[in-house]
Amino acid sequence: MAINALKLEEYTDVKRPQTFTSLTITGSAVEEGEVPMHVISPTDKVSNKFEAFLSLQSGKFSFKGVTPEGISTDIGKGHEPGVVAMNSYGISAEVTGPVYIVVDMSKKSYTITPVEEWSIVGSVTEGGWNAGAGVPLAYQGKGVWGGRVKLTGLGTASDRARFNFIMNKSWDYTMKRISDTPNEVAFSNSGYSSSDINLNHGTYNITLDLRRFAFYIDCGEEGIDPFKISVMGSSVANGQGADSNHGYAYMFGELQDERFKNQETRLPWYTSGISIGGNSTLNLLARYNDLLYDCGKYVIFGLSLGNEGIHGAADQQAIYNQFKDNMQTLISKAREDGKYPVMMNNYTRGDFEESDYRYVKQMNLLIHEWDLPSVNMLGAIDNGSGKWADGYQNGTDLYHPNTEGHREFLYAMVPSLFDAIEAGKTLPARVSGTSYTLAGKVLEFTPEETVHPFTISFKVKGATDGTIATFTNGGNTMGTLKIQEGKAVYNSPSQGKIVGGDVTDNQWHVVSLTHYYAQGRTLLYTDKSLAGELNEKLTVGKFIIGDNSSTEGREYSELFFYRSAMNEEEINKLCDGSMLKSSLEIYAPLDGSKSTIENLAQSMNTVVVKSE
Repeated sequence: MAINALKLEEYTDVKRPQTFTSLTITGSAVEEGEVPMHVISPTDKVSNKFEAFLSLQSGKFSFKGVTPEGISTDIGKGHEPGVVAMNSYGISAEVTGPVYIVVDMSKKSYTITPVEEWSIVGSVTEGGWNAGAGVPLAYQGKGVWGGRVKLTGLGTASDRARFNFIMNKSWDYTMKRISDTPNEVAFSNSGYSSSDINLNHGTYNITLDLRRFAFYIDCGEEGIDPFKISVMGSSVANGQGADSNHGYAYMFGELQDERFKNQETRLPWYTSGISIGGNSTLNLLARYNDLLYDCGKYVIFGLSLGNEGIHGAADQQAIYNQFKDNMQTLISKAREDGKYPVMMNNYTRGDFEESDYRYVKQMNLLIHEWDLPSVNMLGAIDNGSGKWADGYQNGTDLYHPNTEGHREFLYAMVPSLFDAIEAGKTLPARVSGTSYTLAGKVLEFTPEETVHPFTISFKVKGATDGTIATFTNGGNTMGTLKIQEGKAVYNSPSQGKIVGGDVTDNQWHVVSLTHYYAQGRTLLYTDKSLAGELNEKLTVGKFIIGDNSSTEGREYSELFFYRSAMNEEEINKLCDGSMLKSSLEIYAPLDGSKSTIENLAQSMNTVVVKSE
C-alpha cells in the first residue's frame, strides 16, 4: 500500500529514556561493596526495570548501568528522594539491614522496602494459607534466606500440598515458581507466568536465593526416605474419579500399612502423591525437581497416551514416539538420582477408538519388556476395545475410573513388589530348557492378598489325559484345567467349559487361562490359539499344578502367574518367548534338578511342592 503523506513532528520538552541491559548497585552502604541487580523481564521486551535483595549499612550507594551498546554509565542521586539521575553522586542509605530495591530506569525512580521476614505459607504449613502464620526463614547474608524446616500440613484430597514464599507477612509480596522452570522464582505481580510450589509434608533444607532468584530444596540430614514411594503422574495417579481422590496409589499405601501392621512385611512402605491432573511426559520432565524434592527412594510413574494426545492426533506415531522417548528419559534421570523406578502401563478411556487402542496395546507390550517393574492396568478394566468395562467409568467422565475401577488397578499391583526389590530380587529373565516332572505330587501357590483379574500360563508335555491344574474360587468351589480326549479343557467352578486344542503329542504346549474380572470373561488359550470364553466372575485362591492322585508322570515348565488379564497380543508374545513382566507375581522356570521351586518374579510369594 502506498503512503500518500508523512508527517514529522519535533518535541523539545521530552527526552527518550535511556535503555540499560544491566544495572549494578555499588558503594560503601552495600554489604559486599557491589551487587548485580536482576532484570525484571517477563517478556522478550527490554523492561528497563531491575531489582535486588541485599543488606545495606550506613553509607552511600549508587548504580552503574550498561547500555545495549556496551557503554557504562554512572547513575546517582536525583533532585528528590526516590529519583535517580545520570551522575556519580551517592545516595545516603536511610534504611539499613536486609532490603528490596527496585529501579525503573524508564521513570528514573527507585524504591527501597525493608525486608522484615521471608516465610513459607501454604497448605503444607501448619498455619495453612494464613500469611501471618508461615514458617520463617533466617537471613543468611548475600541475599539468601533459608533453614531447616518441618512442614506438617496436608493437601486436600483433590489438591497437591503446596506453598509460596511470602515477604513481610503480606500477600502483596508473594513469590512463586516461574512456570516451566525447575526452580526460578518471581513476584506473582511482576508479570511472569507462575504457580505455587508443590511439596509434601516432611523435614527439608529450604533455601531462597534472591541473588539468583531461585529456590533450592534438599532432603537434609535425614536424607532419602528408604520406605517412601513417590507416585508421579497425572489425574488417575492422583486418584481422580475415586471417592475423596483415594485412588489406586492411595489404596496401595493403605494396603502396605495393613501388611506392616499384620506383619506380612517388616518394612513400613508408604506412598507419597506428587501427581497433577492433565500431566503428560512433557510436564513431568518440566517439573522433574518435584520428584527430587519428595525425598523418596522409589518412584511409580503413572502416565498415559491419552494425556499425551494420542486420541485424535494427526500423527499418532509421533505421539507414541514422544511418550516412549520421554519415559525412557524420565526413567534414566530417576536412576541417575538414585531412585528405583516402577511403571504403570497404559489404560483405557471412554472415547478411545480402534487406532488409540492399537497404540495403547503396542506401548504396553514395549513396557512389559523394559528393564523395570510394571503394572498391567489395561488388563484390569479394559472392555476388550480400549474403553472402560461397564460399571467402572466415573459416571459421564470419559477419562477416569470410579472407585471400583481404581480398586481393580490396585489388584493388578504385586503387593510384595517393594519387599522383593529391597531383598535384592532383580528383574526376571526367561529360562529355557528346564522342566519338572510331576507324578504323585503337585505344585501349590496362593496369590498375595485379593486377586480379581489374573492370568495363569505354563508349558505342559505328555501323552495322557488327566488334571493339569486346579484353583479354588470363593473358598468353596473349584475350577480345573484338564486334558480330556487329548485336548486342553477348562471346567468352570460355576458352570460351563471351554475345549481347547490337542496337547497330547508329547510336545511342549502352552496352556493359558486369563480372566477379566471387570468384564466378567474367562478365556482359554492353547499355545497362540484362543479356544473360547465363558462369562463369569472369579475370586481365586489357591492354585495347584498337577494331580497328586495320579502316578502318571507329566512334564511342566515355565509357570507364570500375573495379577492382570492378558490380551491376544500378550499371549502371543509370551508363547514366542518374550519376558512379559507387568503385574507378574510368579515366574517359576520349574527346574527338576533343584531341591526347591524358584520364583524369579519380583515378589515374595513362593511355589511349594506337595506330595500328600
